[in-house]
Amino acid sequence: MANIELPEDIESTHSLKADAVKLYRTEFLYMSRQRIPDEEEHYQAYRQVVEGLEGIPITIRTLDLGADKQVDGGLSEETLTCNPALGLRAIRLCFKEPGLFQPQLQAILRASAHGPIRLMIPMLINLQEVKKLKAMLGEAMDSLRLWPCLHS
Repeated sequence: MANIELPEDIESTHSLKADAVKLYRTEFLYMSRQRIPDEEEHYQAYRQVVEGLEGIPITIRTLDLGADKQVDGGLSEETLTCNPALGLRAIRLCFKEPGLFQPQLQAILRASAHGPIRLMIPMLINLQEVKKLKAMLGEAMDSLRLWPCLHS
């Protein structure tokens, strides 16, 4: 198995003859920029990787910002403050800032039409968070069911 951080890492995955990508870190889409990525930007990055893997399964780790990984633009000052390692980060940050997370979920779901994708949700720790995540996934699926009608 391989880990990748950028779409360009697909080549090394093939040269290593990896059977799967066990971790695709998605934070690169958020780092060193003034605005958060939109759904289409996420989708294009994920689709490129999924298609480039030619059927090799991939596990996409959803946003894991907070603590040591901060972004510059698109978030409130309160969100950008430095947090302890187990504070407001990963899934808890995504719950607090759904504008970060919902486009990512929708893009991952769209990209799954192009190959096998698994989700890894970092820092998910209890049943309440699992239920909240499932509700957000349901919302993402529902929005995609309406998507052709809204974008035609």
